[in-house]
Amino acid sequence: MKNIFDKDYYLGLDIGTESVGWAVSDTDYNIIKAKGKMMWGVRLFDEASTSAERRVFRSARRRLERKKNRINLLQMIFSEAIAEIDPGFFQRMKDSFFTKEDKQYEMQSNTLFNDLNFNDAKYNKLYPTIYHLRSELIKGKKTHDVRLVYLAIHHILKHRGHFLFEGQNMNSVTSFKNVFTSLSEILEKEFTDISLECESLELIENNLRDQSLTRTEKKRRLKKILGVSKDDKARDAIIGLICGTKEKLSQLFTDDDLKTNDMNGISFNDNSYDSNQDKYEEILGDRIIALESIKALHDWSILADILHGGNLNGKQYLSISKVNDYENHKADLKLLKRVVKKYIPEEYKSIFSDVKETNNYAAYCGVNKKNKNKQIIKRCKQDDFYTFISTKLKKISNPDEDIQSLMTKKENGTLLPLQKNGDNGIIPYQIHKMELMDILSNASVYLPFLKQKDEYEL
Repeated sequence: MKNIFDKDYYLGLDIGTESVGWAVSDTDYNIIKAKGKMMWGVRLFDEASTSAERRVFRSARRRLERKKNRINLLQMIFSEAIAEIDPGFFQRMKDSFFTKEDKQYEMQSNTLFNDLNFNDAKYNKLYPTIYHLRSELIKGKKTHDVRLVYLAIHHILKHRGHFLFEGQNMNSVTSFKNVFTSLSEILEKEFTDISLECESLELIENNLRDQSLTRTEKKRRLKKILGVSKDDKARDAIIGLICGTKEKLSQLFTDDDLKTNDMNGISFNDNSYDSNQDKYEEILGDRIIALESIKALHDWSILADILHGGNLNGKQYLSISKVNDYENHKADLKLLKRVVKKYIPEEYKSIFSDVKETNNYAAYCGVNKKNKNKQIIKRCKQDDFYTFISTKLKKISNPDEDIQSLMTKKENGTLLPLQKNGDNGIIPYQIHKMELMDILSNASVYLPFLKQKDEYEL
């Protein structure tokens, strides 16, 4: 049989990031055939990932592994005490992700409690959120089921906060003076002609804490307190970023070269900054330190909002604040439903339960109830939900006090507060640690094994 490659031939390659194209031709550029098929084609493959992308996945795997190890150690500490009253407790928790047919206890519908006089339904009625349980365990030394203590600590270890303020105590991370002084020092280094001097730090702190003010109103008042004129573009942008408004990098650093990289402005009030942080570092270089210090003061104000109303015995507790948010959400929802039924009943389904609406209440919460079953749906952003609600309420002529109250809360960003949102990412571990220590202190009175020491006297 004659070999088609006995004569000279050309091999052409087109090499890309996701494919390789090839063709074999004779010296006259005619495609050669082999076994009746033209010798040309393409091979497709996945694009190679960068080291940065691989590092993200690797970091996520390690973080999940550390979380799993923390939970395993916690279960070891509590296992003996829990096994005495409920040997199947941990297995039910493990099976909670499976359908009823796939669980080890096939006929078991409860995922946590399966006692004769206490099951999941009663638990959820007593503690609508995990923060209700944490709050109760913080407030007193009343004897509680060891499983309840475990669940509260489990949640703290699973969601333990960030470690950006490693080595600092609770008072330091919640101190306005510390954060503001740090910002002032960094700004004086970066901008030799800029300072944030004022007669009273308390005025600035109270302004940032005031939940009745919109972000724009906070900015206007802060500019007046700090004596910032209309022509002072850099300080105007600094104050705007602190208050959560959208500003331009070129205005902040008075650098026209940054206009092409402004990316429609920057705001710390949404998730866009975190997702684009690498880009900002590349664009700004060492100037990113100044931007991060501005964000630290903005985050302090968000943390102050989160902890607002969580005071107990001179301390600010996240769990107590979250319980207040839950009650406020329930009250706002009741008021909103009453307004809609009274003025725009034809919009009720659209506002609350229509899954085709991408920015309604169901999308805001990420869940919809249908025939008493929960239906998980794609969540929308808070701003999109607020815009949606505002559009519906503006259809009502002659708004009453209830509508005005809803609109005011919407402007302040306090309407229908959620338990889970992007702001939770700024909570430092010291907040959770304080709650953990108080829960352990209270629980050790009726759970003596919590006082036992190991061979290292820990």
